[in-house]
Amino acid sequence: AELQSKARVYQASKCALSGAPLELPAVHFLCGHSFSVKSLGENDGECPLCAPQHRTVLDIRRSMRAGASEQDKFFTQLKNSADGFSVVAEFFGRGILNAVSHRTMH
Repeated sequence: AELQSKARVYQASKCALSGAPLELPAVHFLCGHSFSVKSLGENDGECPLCAPQHRTVLDIRRSMRAGASEQDKFFTQLKNSADGFSVVAEFFGRGILNAVSHRTMH
């Protein structure tokens, strides 16, 4: 939303990767890091300094979505089962309930 209403000014004088003076052409990322193209190489789609953090966040989101899906499956099977204990035992055995309960407790 801020990008739609405010201009972003980039005034970096050094390449965030090499520390050398920023040479043109340069690549500027929304995180504020700037790089000389020759330092960046082919990886100009994402900031190499912030990419590991972004991947971690994406992995956590993926894991949470998968956990929610497993939780839905658990409750559906539990509701439709004549023997709820076997469903609970199966999900505990697969370690799914441990991950779901850990996530909901924190």
